[in-house]
Amino acid sequence: MEERSAQLFVGLPPEKIEVIRSAAHLLEYPEGSRIYAQGDSAEGLYGLWQGVVKEISLDGRGHLRWLRLLGAGELLGSGEVLCAVPQSHTAIALRRSQLFWLSQEDFRAMAREHAEVALWVARHMAQQLCRLRTALAQRAYTESAVRLTEALRRVAQEFGTVTEHGCLIDLDLSRDEWAALVGIAPETVSRVLHQLAERGVIELQGRRILLKSAVLSG
Repeated sequence: MEERSAQLFVGLPPEKIEVIRSAAHLLEYPEGSRIYAQGDSAEGLYGLWQGVVKEISLDGRGHLRWLRLLGAGELLGSGEVLCAVPQSHTAIALRRSQLFWLSQEDFRAMAREHAEVALWVARHMAQQLCRLRTALAQRAYTESAVRLTEALRRVAQEFGTVTEHGCLIDLDLSRDEWAALVGIAPETVSRVLHQLAERGVIELQGRRILLKSAVLSG
């Protein structure tokens, strides 16, 4: 966990990390609590120090259209802070989470005085953009069942708990949310999950999913 948390400040010299720490506030969110909502004013920059957060985006009719999972070492709300626009997503803690929060005013003053701080945020945004482009390419060219299986493996490796029977994904994600994460229809998620369960490579435990070694090894 400490290793992943330290990724927040990769590329920053110690004295610049201390500048950020001195101005930041440490916030704690219990499981299921909302960090910010889509449409809220972007009042600051969040860094995920510990926990798991989901970001969701809704269309004009309130239908879920996009979801991504973030773990320790990720920045949240960086684009909105830089562009001074409202939050484009809703962020919810899936597990008890610790985040540091840097006000927009403090961040902008810091970026003007310390170029390394602005480059630090730009690097995080570039990494997020690369992951987004990869995900969009997979949605365009990879078959639905393969995309879901790969997503299960990735989520298990990043956020799962290793047990004697396999790796348990114990995140409160609905079928609709898995569909938004992968970019397929909810009914396809249900069909593929049941097919994998019938083959014995996963075990469905309500919203919990146990992955056996066959899925994890790919």
